[in-house]
Amino acid sequence: MKAMMFVTSSLESCSIRWRQCRSISARFDLPQRTSFSIQANYTGEMLIQQYDKIDGLLEQMLRTPGFWVLNLGLTVPLSRRFDLYAAVNNLNDYVQDDLGDPSTDFNWGPLAGRSRLFPGRK
Repeated sequence: MKAMMFVTSSLESCSIRWRQCRSISARFDLPQRTSFSIQANYTGEMLIQQYDKIDGLLEQMLRTPGFWVLNLGLTVPLSRRFDLYAAVNNLNDYVQDDLGDPSTDFNWGPLAGRSRLFPGRK
């Protein structure tokens, strides 16, 4: 079994003031060209501006929580030209729960929960 791991990290700064972001991923090559991958993304707490339809931008900044998003994938070759791929995205089912009005509120986290991609299943 051969494994490849990629680690990236960055510290960002902009108007929303990220605290930190991290990403780590690994792909494991198994026998017969089958592979398994895992990815974890961390978004640290942020300070974001708030907007009110009457008062406009508010001076008070909102602190968002830090969160992880975990993704898994499996690739199984069916022939030299076709692979079967299955995945689970946002395995931990984390969603931003405070999005009120999408025209004025800031989207700081995932809005969709866990999703699955399995051939032949609905």
